[in-house]
Formats: sequence, C-alpha cells, structure tokens
Amino acid sequence: LFGRYLIGFAVIRSTVEIFRDNPKVLGLLSISHILSLILLVSGIIWLKVVSKIGKKTVHPQEDKNEYLLYNVFIIFLLVIISLGIFYFVQLNL
Repeated sequence: LFGRYLIGFAVIRSTVEIFRDNPKVLGLLSISHILSLILLVSGIIWLKVVSKIGKKTVHPQEDKNEYLLYNVFIIFLLVIISLGIFYFVQLNL
C-alpha cells in the first residue's frame, strides 16, 4: 500500500506542478518535479522489495523482526536523503 501511495502521490504532484510557476532547476524540471521523480522511483523499488520479502519462507517471528528493522532503516534513510536534498536546494539557490 505504501509503495502505491508513493507512486500515486508522485504522479499527482508532478501533474499539479505543471500548472504552477516554479523556478526551473534542471531544464524544464522544477525541484518539485525532481522530487516527484525520486518518489516515483522509490515507490517502484519499494513494491519490488516488498514483493521479494513476501516470497521468502523463513520462520515467522524472525521474518517479522527483520522486516521491522528493514522498514525502520528505509524510513531513516529516506529522511536523511530528503533533508540532504532540502539543504542542498536551500544552499544552492
């Protein structure tokens, strides 16, 4: 569900950003378009990883702990990446 949310949000956000007048950063793309592309790719990767985890057959309790740790790591990584992008844009504008 989370992966589908990321993909849907990225598509809707990039569509809305077409009609807004934002400064262009890379060719015809604004920072919002670039972030939407990152979200889209993240959602696709998320769906692929979750489908691979779902196909594994391991003990249920070990799998649950590993899955939780993996999700916490991914969320932490995404927060670090988003903060990096934010400060990179703020310092370069």
